Amino acid sequence: MEPLCPFHALRAGRDYSPLLLLTSTADDRVHPAHARTMAYRMEAMGLDVSYVETSEGGHTGTAGGTARKATTTALIHTFAWRNAGETASA
Repeated sequence: MEPLCPFHALRAGRDYSPLLLLTSTADDRVHPAHARTMAYRMEAMGLDVSYVETSEGGHTGTAGGTARKATTTALIHTFAWRNAGETASA
């Protein structure tokens, strides 16, 4: 049975698509330590991971006004644009 948790499902020697991890210290549902640990483990495995942590944004990353929402949206779209065409054979 495969683990449901992405952290526990990571396997050395497998190919994974580039990943953008966004977290916020203001998230009241998921502690940012989860994203930090995932990013650290992926980097240790030599995987392509981008990590962004903000002090505002809440659980969705867009709370904190229109400027925060615009910044987060631009970050996501830029990441997706730069990595379009990247594929993984997991």
